[in-house]
Amino acid sequence: MEGTHRYAIETSMPLGRRRGTLEIHILEQSVNGVLDLLGRLNPFQAGVYRDGQLFFSGQLITPLYILQYNASGRISESRVEFDMETRKGRLHTTGVAIAPKGHNAL
Repeated sequence: MEGTHRYAIETSMPLGRRRGTLEIHILEQSVNGVLDLLGRLNPFQAGVYRDGQLFFSGQLITPLYILQYNASGRISESRVEFDMETRKGRLHTTGVAIAPKGHNAL
């Protein structure tokens, strides 16, 4: 599953579901990327990919505060699902792959 993957995501937050995107780069077992959520780009590094499982951590910038999180879940070519554990609780995220530019999704 190495390479760059993009997903349209929805995250359950205390004030409702929020839409965004996840761009993730996988090289062997190393993961980094950008979570675009709440109108902010939230990069992460030093994550781990292993047999479809995904682990990463970072900061989620909201209009009111900055939340540190640890994320864990599952990823495939077509879908992603993970939970971000924060001091404000668990934020559940699901997503579907976005077709690369120049490719039509069928």
